[in-house]
Amino acid sequence: MSTLKVAEILSLIGMMLLPAVTMAGSCKNIDITIQDHTGGEFKIKKIWHYDYASQEWRTNIAANRNLQNNYSTTYRKDLQKVKGEMTRVAVLYHQYDIQVERWAQSASFACHKGDSVVVNADEPGTMAIFERPPMEGRPIASY
Repeated sequence: MSTLKVAEILSLIGMMLLPAVTMAGSCKNIDITIQDHTGGEFKIKKIWHYDYASQEWRTNIAANRNLQNNYSTTYRKDLQKVKGEMTRVAVLYHQYDIQVERWAQSASFACHKGDSVVVNADEPGTMAIFERPPMEGRPIASY
């Protein structure tokens, strides 16, 4: 086999491996879509994500956006300290019609660069809803 062909093969292998190496350690540019199925308007207050390795909720997103029933909104954010690991997203929202703050959580997912996650507020059977949870106002971790 000629030196040129060996170099071409090694170059091709390198190009195939590069995306896997790059994506494994990154949880950046995550699209977090929040859908309102509460029957009324609510205000999104905070967005958290769970760090399973340190067993704590982390926030880097203070959100003050109103959302009408049957509408959705998307935030593109970097999730800190969960590079390629399992996480979940929780949203604190104020539901205007019943004047209460509630939590909605996504399912757990392995976070990689460019992923998307959906949090459905008040859609039975797809996520957990909590009245003001303990732990200094942070959502409850459920596996």
